[in-house]
Amino acid sequence: MAGQFLIKEQVRLNLRRWVAEATKDDDSWGDNDLHIDEIEMLKSVKRNQWVQSALSVFGILLEEPSLPDGFIFFLHLDLSGSNEEEIPKVVSVQWLEDNIDEFTPPSLMCASLEYYEDYYKVVPIRCDTDKSIADIIGREKGLCVFYRTFYDNLEKMYIRSVYIFLT
Repeated sequence: MAGQFLIKEQVRLNLRRWVAEATKDDDSWGDNDLHIDEIEMLKSVKRNQWVQSALSVFGILLEEPSLPDGFIFFLHLDLSGSNEEEIPKVVSVQWLEDNIDEFTPPSLMCASLEYYEDYYKVVPIRCDTDKSIADIIGREKGLCVFYRTFYDNLEKMYIRSVYIFLT
């Protein structure tokens, strides 16, 4: 049990450093993501553990009592490409694990509240979710899951992503 506490505290320290860097000024949040395999204690996490590890880390981030004002923090998951434009009926942990990209680990991101309002609340599609995501994050109230897909002519497939917010 003490080992889990120490790991959680080390993850928390990594997250605090990232938050400070990502929010040091009004423009620093752009292109300032933190992939879960960049967190010191999670460098060896395997692909089949990415989703649950990322949700757990997002939950730790949301426990922080003093996240900076003017920003919203969220989890971004790249999904495997698809030949069809499919929109999930319900996003669950199992669905994410079945569809997670083969190469890109999930990442924590932040955006200005203005950008969130102008882009994330407009472009992606809001999806229903079951309790499995909230159970790992540790919070259900305000949980929002968005799905985005677009056709990439170069790749000749649909590119898909999921964004998880707590608003």
